[in-house]
Amino acid sequence: MAAAHARNIHVVLDNTWSAGILLDAFAHGVDITMQAVTKYIGGHSDLLLGSVTVRDDALYDRLGSTQQNVGFAVSPDDCSLALRGLQTLAVRLSYIETSAFDVASWLAARPEVETVLHPALPSCPGHEFWKRDFQGSSGVFSVVFKPGPSQQQIYAFVDALHLFKVGYSWAGVTSLAVAYDIGKIPGRPPYEHRIVRFNIGLESTSDLTADLDQANCDGNGWNPFKNSPTCCWITWTASSTTAAPKYASEWWKPSTATSKPSLEGAAATRISAICCSKAQRMVVTKTEFIVLQKAA
Repeated sequence: MAAAHARNIHVVLDNTWSAGILLDAFAHGVDITMQAVTKYIGGHSDLLLGSVTVRDDALYDRLGSTQQNVGFAVSPDDCSLALRGLQTLAVRLSYIETSAFDVASWLAARPEVETVLHPALPSCPGHEFWKRDFQGSSGVFSVVFKPGPSQQQIYAFVDALHLFKVGYSWAGVTSLAVAYDIGKIPGRPPYEHRIVRFNIGLESTSDLTADLDQANCDGNGWNPFKNSPTCCWITWTASSTTAAPKYASEWWKPSTATSKPSLEGAAATRISAICCSKAQRMVVTKTEFIVLQKAA
């Protein structure tokens, strides 16, 4: 900052990741801060809007004049959506911060993962700068898998996720996953195609980790979590009269899986389960319990 200001250069920062809250840009000497209001302020994936905030009147007058000459304007409806999002921003950001950190920590403990690029984790490069400058963390981070899987196998893992949707945007209420290939960049780690970026939304944290645990366990290529503890993830879909599917989980050991699980009180018409370590598929329809062994 000081070096730029000594040469009469303005410092400009995109502060979207912190929602403009978790990092006080002006307190660190930034002159102009930008933010995609589409993200955490909008918060519901139904708004396209941005903001530019300046630290003094001179910059305000200069940028304000340019805005008028260019003809930038936003609609009252867009502004109302941003104001709506501000009313719940604190609650959403607090939950997302906790949930994202828990999911990132869970992933960091997996034997298939090389590193988790979440700045709040001490193992993340640059953690010391996050700890020095930020007041918290948001819900976007990336995972780097260990060498071995092909790009198509990484894609298959993302496609096998149920709760996580695929999307490039982030900061909405829905959790997202996207695989990408950064190639080989001089001076950067050779992560190439082994990166998956996650956006954590407002779903149950335990449901998200269970979704990651079950992903691609049914034979669709590479299984990144093949070393999972012996357990089964159950997803049951409510009756057709229910507008949206509901998810829940129940666990039992495969050694006792031939015993019919209790479904009393479960308003379900179909239950499917995947045994992560034994590669079995189990289908339950009310009182029927069938174990289908995956073909060799």
